[in-house]
Amino acid sequence: ILWLNPSQTIVGVVYPVNLSHESVLDSFDRLAEAVASVDHNVIVIADVRSTDKLPANLLGKATMYAQHDFWTLPNLWLHAAISDRRSHHRMSEIITSVFPAFATLKVFDDLEEARIYIEETLGVSTAA
Repeated sequence: ILWLNPSQTIVGVVYPVNLSHESVLDSFDRLAEAVASVDHNVIVIADVRSTDKLPANLLGKATMYAQHDFWTLPNLWLHAAISDRRSHHRMSEIITSVFPAFATLKVFDDLEEARIYIEETLGVSTAA
């Protein structure tokens, strides 16, 4: 987990090839700590492009994930997942429609698409 700009408005995480429930929860813990450490809105960019597959029974665990402190932080502005896999986009559509806690989650095909959205829609500079 790394702040991507000096103003600490964007934090990034790269997920491993073998994504497990434990690694997801660990990243939520570390992201929650980073987001809570500042008093302004934060955008999280989660790169899941190298992840072979999502953890088993992800939908079954979605309730547990939604209850994690990370998703309830008042200054979590956007959780931008980067993946060009249709399965990741579809999973996002399902969980955001079922679980209000995931309202800040949006999946982008690549970093450039996320950058454009962040700059044009949210008005936040992505310059490092």
